[in-house]
Amino acid sequence: MRQQINLYQDSLIDRPQPLNLKQVGFLFVLLCGLLSVISLYDFWTLNASLEELTSLQSQRDLLSAEVVQLSEQYPAPQKDAQLEADIATAEQKLAAQNQMLGYFSSRDEQINASILDILDGLARHRLEGLWLEKIHLAAGGNDILLSGAALTPEHIPLYLQTLASADVLDGQVFSRLKLARLSERPGQVTFSLESVSGEY
Repeated sequence: MRQQINLYQDSLIDRPQPLNLKQVGFLFVLLCGLLSVISLYDFWTLNASLEELTSLQSQRDLLSAEVVQLSEQYPAPQKDAQLEADIATAEQKLAAQNQMLGYFSSRDEQINASILDILDGLARHRLEGLWLEKIHLAAGGNDILLSGAALTPEHIPLYLQTLASADVLDGQVFSRLKLARLSERPGQVTFSLESVSGEY
């Protein structure tokens, strides 16, 4: 004879017990406390962010005011026409000096010494009322062209006598003299002196 036991009786099944009122109240208080902590943290974070934003805005305003003050104190630079003209003149002089240095560096020392002696003599023996505007030396100083201007035509032979007495142009014979009067300056003349073999 087989006996069967019914294990599915209601008395043998574990059923979850419902929470009582105290437990529900405790969970509710715990949940409220947790929400309060989260709210307080969010409020503190937001407040710190607002303070930082306010500080940054204040710094921005101060920097903006400083920029305006500096822009009024130091206006934008403007081009100076006189300064640009001076720079252009200096650049032209520098180019001329570089050209002169290149001229001498390509010649031997004896020719350089001869040309430098002539230039030195012309610089040392000047005549009041006459000025040179162009000096052309070729063939080691044997071919010469001098051109410039004078207050009167009589200044030119006086100048040549001065150079001859100082042996500046020793052995040079000028074969061509060109004179031209300046219409805008009565009495003044321009001149050009060329040596015998000079072709310019």
